[in-house]
Amino acid sequence: MSRSNELGEHTGPSFNTALQSAVGTSYRLIRDLGGGGMSRVFLAEEVALGRKVVIKVLPPDMAAAVSAERFRREIRLAAQLQHPTIVPVLTADASNELLWYSMPFVEGDTLRVRLARDGALPVADAVRIWRDVLEALEAAHAHSVVHRDVKPENILLNGRRALVMDFGVAKAVTASTRESERGATMTSAGLAIGTPAYMAPEQAAAEDSVDGRADLYAAGLVCYEMLAGRGPFDATSSSAMIAAHIATPAPELRTWRPDVPAELACLVMHCLAKAPADRPATATALLRALDGLELTQSGNVMPPAVGDTKRSSLRAMLMAGSALLVFATGVVALMNRRGPTTPSISTSKELANSERLAVYFVPVVHDPADSVVAGNLSAAQLTELATDARLWTFGDERIASLARDIGFRESPPLRDSVIALARDLGAHLYLLRSVARVGDGYVLSTEARTTQGDSTIARFEQSAAGATELSTATAAVAQRTKAFITAAIGRVEAPQPTGRVLGTNAEAARLWLEATDDFRTRRYFEAINRLRTAVRTDSQFAFGWGWRGAMAFNIDQNAELDVYLDESLRSFDEASRLQSRIPSAEGRASAVGVGAMHAGDYATATKALTQALSLASPIRVHVVRNSLARAYELQGELALSDRLFRENLADELRARSVSGYSVIAPLEQGQLALARSNLARIESVLGKSHPVSTRVRMALYIGIRRPDSVLLVSEQMLASAANDNDRLTAARYRRSAFAISGKLDSTFGVEQMRRTITRATGAPAGVVGSAADEAILRVELLGDTVTARALLDDALAEARWENLPVLNRNYPSLIAARLSLGQVAEAKRLATDWNTAIPDRYRKRFGPQVATARGEIAIAERRGADAIREFTAGADPYCRACTTGDLARAYDLAGRADSAVMYYERYVMSTSQRASRHHMRHLARAYRRLGELYEARGDSKRAVQRYGDFVELWKHADRALQPVVQNARDRIAKLSEKRG
Repeated sequence: MSRSNELGEHTGPSFNTALQSAVGTSYRLIRDLGGGGMSRVFLAEEVALGRKVVIKVLPPDMAAAVSAERFRREIRLAAQLQHPTIVPVLTADASNELLWYSMPFVEGDTLRVRLARDGALPVADAVRIWRDVLEALEAAHAHSVVHRDVKPENILLNGRRALVMDFGVAKAVTASTRESERGATMTSAGLAIGTPAYMAPEQAAAEDSVDGRADLYAAGLVCYEMLAGRGPFDATSSSAMIAAHIATPAPELRTWRPDVPAELACLVMHCLAKAPADRPATATALLRALDGLELTQSGNVMPPAVGDTKRSSLRAMLMAGSALLVFATGVVALMNRRGPTTPSISTSKELANSERLAVYFVPVVHDPADSVVAGNLSAAQLTELATDARLWTFGDERIASLARDIGFRESPPLRDSVIALARDLGAHLYLLRSVARVGDGYVLSTEARTTQGDSTIARFEQSAAGATELSTATAAVAQRTKAFITAAIGRVEAPQPTGRVLGTNAEAARLWLEATDDFRTRRYFEAINRLRTAVRTDSQFAFGWGWRGAMAFNIDQNAELDVYLDESLRSFDEASRLQSRIPSAEGRASAVGVGAMHAGDYATATKALTQALSLASPIRVHVVRNSLARAYELQGELALSDRLFRENLADELRARSVSGYSVIAPLEQGQLALARSNLARIESVLGKSHPVSTRVRMALYIGIRRPDSVLLVSEQMLASAANDNDRLTAARYRRSAFAISGKLDSTFGVEQMRRTITRATGAPAGVVGSAADEAILRVELLGDTVTARALLDDALAEARWENLPVLNRNYPSLIAARLSLGQVAEAKRLATDWNTAIPDRYRKRFGPQVATARGEIAIAERRGADAIREFTAGADPYCRACTTGDLARAYDLAGRADSAVMYYERYVMSTSQRASRHHMRHLARAYRRLGELYEARGDSKRAVQRYGDFVELWKHADRALQPVVQNARDRIAKLSEKRG
């Protein structure tokens, strides 16, 4: 909340005196924070607890129109709400004709202040805030509390957390007004009946049946404004605004901001339906739909001994309960359970100066019958912590994700394993909490223990004589928890990580933890930078090396950059070398297997990963099985890989951690029906708009030659992309679709965009592959050698090519570009240098690629037999369709027409998506060449078919390519005339 004038400066002495008299000695007014709707807002100190609170006062004319007793009752009902994204109401009272209520003071501005300052928000920020608001509404609606006044002024931004305040206040005012003996009605727009700009039609019409769907309408308006920078209606008066909500359809959100993802815009507009029945039924349903718009897992290759989950429950994975981690910085005075006195723990040997404090909350111990009480205690403590911007909190699902990442099994016991994790992450304290029944009452307790030394340094508890006192007791324990945590900052000895869980120090563990968050949101470039720092902090951090290798690999695969190859392979090798430092046996075997697979040693990889699979815990099986299936595929054991991919999809879907190989692998093998079926299963669980679904659908469309569909999906992905990885992934498919369609101007535009993004990520070497691909197309299809040569030379100079690691020099593309330019001698020199520089460790992987490069040189020198030999030796296990296309050209050059036709047919009939880069150069040419070969044979029917396929592919090609298309049409007409 923004600060304002000292009390009395703009408020008048009589009002200030009256308010201080109304709140009595329990509160000391500090200053006026300004207006809030129809209320006046003050900062105060709650004297007994020494904490800051906010007091909101209804204007005297409004207070006179309501029943004070009914107002108190309604506020007490709302005060039962406990949730991390709800600012709870603490007290409410009426005195001296003033009606007021209090709530905790939360540092930060309202969403209204942010919108006034910044205008429309980034999509990611808007979605994050909206999610918090919806979670608050979900919790309130579960207790039959409808807010009725959701608006930016009632949403506080505290760090990265949004909190909703004033729950129940509008209802309290309106309900108590109806009971007023005066029979008065509210004529003011605002807190009493809602705010016109955010009022659902049924609420504006004063219907009695207003329910939670009115809040969803208002929440939709809030999201609309966050994304568009304005509301849907321009009415200048309250009555006109109300009329618009009742009768005027809201303009489509993308009218104001076209770059909003279409699915998100649709979801927001769904909330703005005039009839409640046409909106999402509940906040839970709306959250579920919102979840479908966000990636919860990368959908890419998982790092060794890691995994992922979204909204998983710790109950399902470890045991029942609620857990969270807290990280803090700063120093304040220490308080114990009885008040602001310094307890004896200040002299404990466990206490010393420290720069930060981290606390882990172990699940509440309770009888199953008291699960609601235990849940309220957890929620109340989390709520208190969420009001302090210095504290970083995350809950059950985050711990469950970490458990999968690390590879926890069902044993050791929960407490031992998670405390070891907390210690490795730098946690200083853990809290043991319990709820116990004593007769008709309860005892709520919290015990603080150090992770270093495992000794108790504080304990506090609160009794509740019966259920009616539970709310007060829960709040008291939560407040004392926060007081203790903030007071202990800087005074508890930093733990010495055991290495038992992560095998590293606390700083490296923290960086790894942050990188896992980046990984889940596909911010791979941010993740890899953190992991680089992590392994610099601890060069023996095996987990860090493995994750670094996975990030580098995923970047190159998603974007086809080929500039992180050296980093990827060497990181995997380091993880394999340090595998003895990985705590779990499965993790050690996985590190060896993944390292061997990426080095091209597939026999070692399958052996190690088979062992890892036998050791994997249930939450890790799908991750390890996926790696083993890929290793078998690269080894050429397609039947085994196919079986494993089939088995794995069900486990991936249960874990909501989908790699996409269950679609990609069948496409490579021509099993189109299976690929389609598996895509449908993925979309049924993740939703069609999920990034994994989107990426895999683009792969399918590329495989079945539907470039227009690829362009449509990639455009949607680009519009919604929140990170450079997603932008580059969409651009990769988009440039391939343009190129195989003969739309070169658009292809070159996308290539330029790829180079711009690559530079911004700090990887200028990525411009080499992109420039080489563009140069080849310019020469081979347009004959533009001047532009191509300049483009390539500029890229090599910018990347400082000679200084790049050997594996990052993109030799295949560079050699192909030199050959296109007629620089055969330079291409030969590059091939020789490459072959000489390949480290022995990676000879199995890159030796075949050198052979393929020699095959291209043989093609350029018109040596067909040599080309056949080299392409056969260089058979690519990753892209078999690419090798097929290369052999077709070689046999064609060698004059072996029958073999050439066979290989060309296999090439054009392939459904491989991995060949998309190869197709940019060769697919259209293969169709046209088949037409020529069939025509030479006298097979007019097949010649017409393949010429027709070429024309269909390039029917919308650029004008410069249309003469070639017209030539094919002429051939079709001539052949058809002969046949007729």
